[in-house]
Amino acid sequence: MKKLILIILIFNLNLFAGNLPLKLKMYTTTVDYWSYTKFEATVLVDSITIKKFIVNRGRCTLYDGFERVYKLTHQTPSKYRYGSRPSILIKPLSCKPLEITIETDQGNFSWDIN
Repeated sequence: MKKLILIILIFNLNLFAGNLPLKLKMYTTTVDYWSYTKFEATVLVDSITIKKFIVNRGRCTLYDGFERVYKLTHQTPSKYRYGSRPSILIKPLSCKPLEITIETDQGNFSWDIN
């Protein structure tokens, strides 16, 4: 009986994890001789509007790749389709990412960074 309950629990957790509309990946990239932390979200639903990325509860400065640094309040909502990969860069030395939240029209989704 315990094995059956454990199997059902694992199955339910996998179903829940599979229903997220976004998958998040983090890695380091180089732009103009500087290393940046890059967050890339992959859209797993037919359509989603990303309102904004929030890193460390809004305490990180983001870089858009065109020599412009902007705060999270200046982001504009953008609509993405299945397979799209919106991304952000964290400006070097501005912060160490611990948490990222992506605000969307389908809810807010947060990830803790180890």
